[in-house]
Amino acid sequence: MGFFQDIEHRYGVNAVRLLKLWVKTNNKLASLRNRRNFLLQCRRQSIHPRHITDHSISLISLTDVHNGRTIQHIKDLNRRLEHKILNIEIKIAHQNVSQLEKSLNDTIQELTVLLPNHIITDFQHKQTISYNFVFHRVKQANVRKLNNLVSSQKATIKVKDNWLKNLTNIHIPTEVKEFLALGPKFSLQPSIKDFSIVRF
Repeated sequence: MGFFQDIEHRYGVNAVRLLKLWVKTNNKLASLRNRRNFLLQCRRQSIHPRHITDHSISLISLTDVHNGRTIQHIKDLNRRLEHKILNIEIKIAHQNVSQLEKSLNDTIQELTVLLPNHIITDFQHKQTISYNFVFHRVKQANVRKLNNLVSSQKATIKVKDNWLKNLTNIHIPTEVKEFLALGPKFSLQPSIKDFSIVRF
C-alpha cells in the first residue's frame, strides 16, 4: 500500500487532498520565488526580460519617423514603458508569493487537526527536500537566462581599441571601457530622488 493510500485508509480522503495540495503549492512557491528573484535582478541591472521586450509595442514601427532625435526620444519612451511593465510584474509576483504562502500555512493548519504530529513532521521534511531541488533547478535556468540577457542587452556599446590609449600597465575592465566610450557629452539623468527641489 502506497503512502497516500495508507493515509486515505487511516485518516480519510480530505487528508490526502490536503497533502497533495501541499505538494503542489510547495512546487509553485519554489518556481514563483525564483521568478520574483529573476525579475528583481533584471531591475537591479537595468535590463528587461525578453517576454517584455518581444511583446511590447515598438512605437517606432507605428510611426514614420526619420529624425534621429525623435527616434531616440521614442526609444527612451519605449524603454520607460518596458521598465513600468517590469515593475508591475514584480508587484504581481510579490502578491502571488504572499498568497501562496498563506495558502500553504492554511493547508498545514488544517492537516494538524487531521493527522498526527509525526506524520506532518516527516512530510514537511520531505517537502523541504523537494522544494530545494525544484528551487535550485529553476534558479540555474534563470541564472543562465539572466546572463544571456546581460550579454545581449549590455553589449550595445562597441569599443574600438584605438578609442582609448592605456598609458599604464594596468588592465582596463570592459565595463570601464564601455563607460568611457560613451563620450564627453554623456551624462546620467538625475531623478527626483537625487536632489531636493527646495534646496536646488
